[in-house]
Amino acid sequence: MLQKNWTTITEFIIVGFPGLHPDYYGLVAAIFFIVYTTTVAGNTVFLVLFFTSQSLRKPMYIILASLAVSDMCFSTVAVPKIISRYLFDAGATPFHACFFQMELIHYFGTLNSLIMMIMSLDRYVAICYSLRYQAVMTNRITYILNVTAWVTALIAPTIATLHTQQLPYCGPKLIIHCYCDHISITNLACADNSKQILLALCVALLVLLLPLAFIIYSYCHIIMSVMRLSSSQSRWKSFATCSTQLCIIALFYVPRCTVYVTYFLQIQISKDFRIVLILLYSLVPPLINPLIYCLRTHEIRTIVSSMLQENETAASVVTEFFIVGFPGLLPKYYSLMAAFLLCIYIAVITGNSLIVILFVTERSLYKPMYIIMLSLSLSDIGFCTVALPKVISRYRFNGGYITLYVYLFQRQLIRYFGTLNSLIMMIMALDRFLAICYPLRYPVLMTNRTMRLLIGLSWVTAMIAPTISSIQTVKLPFCGPNMIAHCFCDGTSMNQLACADFNIANLIAYSVAMFVLLVPFSFIIFSYGSILVSVLQIANAQGRMKAFSTCATQLTIIIIYYVPRFVVYSSSNIPNTQINSSQRITLVMFYSLLPPLVNPFIYCIRIKEIRQFFLKWRVQRNRMSLKVDRCQIQESTAEQQTR
Repeated sequence: MLQKNWTTITEFIIVGFPGLHPDYYGLVAAIFFIVYTTTVAGNTVFLVLFFTSQSLRKPMYIILASLAVSDMCFSTVAVPKIISRYLFDAGATPFHACFFQMELIHYFGTLNSLIMMIMSLDRYVAICYSLRYQAVMTNRITYILNVTAWVTALIAPTIATLHTQQLPYCGPKLIIHCYCDHISITNLACADNSKQILLALCVALLVLLLPLAFIIYSYCHIIMSVMRLSSSQSRWKSFATCSTQLCIIALFYVPRCTVYVTYFLQIQISKDFRIVLILLYSLVPPLINPLIYCLRTHEIRTIVSSMLQENETAASVVTEFFIVGFPGLLPKYYSLMAAFLLCIYIAVITGNSLIVILFVTERSLYKPMYIIMLSLSLSDIGFCTVALPKVISRYRFNGGYITLYVYLFQRQLIRYFGTLNSLIMMIMALDRFLAICYPLRYPVLMTNRTMRLLIGLSWVTAMIAPTISSIQTVKLPFCGPNMIAHCFCDGTSMNQLACADFNIANLIAYSVAMFVLLVPFSFIIFSYGSILVSVLQIANAQGRMKAFSTCATQLTIIIIYYVPRFVVYSSSNIPNTQINSSQRITLVMFYSLLPPLVNPFIYCIRIKEIRQFFLKWRVQRNRMSLKVDRCQIQESTAEQQTR
């Protein structure tokens, strides 16, 4: 046994992706945070459904519940440390804590593999021995199998961890991974680690291949049994009963086998790509498994549907709505309107995608102001992608029908991106306020990291206000008219179709909209008022002009966003300013689509760095064309001389 007093280091440092630039740390932390919260929320919802619904107390759902608990535990062990590493630069992990994390990481990986095997056993017995299934695979037997899996899964990781901990660690302590991984830790040992690596590899292959062999065996028998059925409907139903488990198993094993095959074939891959593959098969299955449960499992879809409809009255018989669009538009102009909206959509996607590409490729744009513009471009792309395709479909293919819950989902996203844009405008004003009123402290107060945190917070909190309005709308009964006089899913238009009193729902929606609109706008007025006072105190006229020009871009975007909105919201409260539905829809479409359309042009015209980038790109292109022309001239001259 190796002497443990050789170990001189007390902690390891989680590096994460070795090739990742620090400017992207906040973005990566936000991505992992979203993945983690979504994983925990999705699996928690399934567990709540399992424990509250008696109809789910069946062997298949017991297995899925066990898998959901394992997925939540794995994500809780692995992901928070990755987030802290990139968000707070807290990559240091105590020596024994790192080995404990490694033990749990491999434990839950082994446990998932055993659960997959139990899952395939369940489907094998259900299809190949359907008459004996209820006697063989009872709830009690399923519980025993799952408990056995939870206990025996501890054996293999413990063996690997004990052998790895016996190695001396006296020098390097950088773990090239996003969490404490066996191979990464073993490579840091100060002694020969070949035996430990070989042992760990054998244990990993045993844990992976033994359940996989049984899974392949069971599904081969399932396919043979299904093909013997005479009725095609029976064959399809049998395949459908095991499609959920088969999707989950494929997500678990295919990426893992890819990593092991590349290792055995000695295919050289970069460290970053290897880490991406490992995170892919580690984090994606826990993330999307709950979606697979809900989409592929009839019982869960039925329960969720009944829960969503429990607040509706017996009169709620409307299951779909029809998007009317512009009520006064003649049918002969439908194709022209569809083409016009399609051109707007293509222009928005092209222009804002260009801004995103510029930000990613040009390092000189890694500044707080451009981070705001990147977020605004992504929000504009999201809004137009949610709103415009349905309008285009309505006028091009008369596809105006939309189901109730799809309508609610689109409305939620429409309000979400509107709220998000309002928060981004507020951050934009804060950035200019600090830059002009506190120029000496601006580089310290508004760093790239601070800006990424503010933007990430806005993307998360923007979901609150739309959710409040949507909850009020869901409670209303809809039993009669279903014609939505709008170009997309609007809350006010939908509430007016309710069979009950919708004044409270409209009041709540209006109050929430005013809060989302006025609170950021009040801060914007305050910040630009302070900016104006600070600029007027500058003695030099050239200095005043330069200070005004630094915030001209943001001020133009803010004016385009807010002024038309106030016209629409205030028109109903100002005498003699009543507007009909077509005029109102036109104004809403104007302030919804104009900013995403013109923002990229404003960036390119008003921002010096972007203009310089295009000028440099054009110069380089001209130089390349001159070089090509010279080469062609030289080649033609050489050919003439040869002749």
